[in-house]
Amino acid sequence: IENLGSNLNKLGEGLDSLGNLADVGAATEQFKDKAVSAASALENTGQQFSEKASEVTSSMDSMKDAYQDASNAVQGLGSFANEVGGAYQEQMNSLTNNIGALNEMYELELQTGNTTLKSIGEFRNNISEVMSNLEQSAEDTKVYREQVAQLAQNLSALNQVYGNMLNAMSAGIQQPS
Repeated sequence: IENLGSNLNKLGEGLDSLGNLADVGAATEQFKDKAVSAASALENTGQQFSEKASEVTSSMDSMKDAYQDASNAVQGLGSFANEVGGAYQEQMNSLTNNIGALNEMYELELQTGNTTLKSIGEFRNNISEVMSNLEQSAEDTKVYREQVAQLAQNLSALNQVYGNMLNAMSAGIQQPS
């Protein structure tokens, strides 16, 4: 019986182990499903990566072509600039010479203008002096006129005195007869 009890215990343990094996089988099945899903997702990701890599490669090719075109344009512009540069330099030298000549003429005009302004200032001062003299002459003429009027009055009064004296002398000479 002891053997039987021991074997039954072993059988129970074996059945427990079989239960654990069933759990392991189920876990293995879940792992397999998840591994398949991951592989599928990884395959989709690889495909998407491949598509994006193709797009990036295409964009890079377009960008390379654009940079090449830009480089060619800059080289053409550089050649054109070299050709035009000589003519531009000549034009700038001519312009500089013309501006220099204009500056000299302008300075001469400024000097002439300054001389004219000084002359006008002196003329104005002379006119002011003449006006001042005329004002003084007008005052002197007024005084002269007043003095001539006074002289005329004095002469008139003197003429009356002489006239009276002559009348008195004449009257005195005619009375004795």
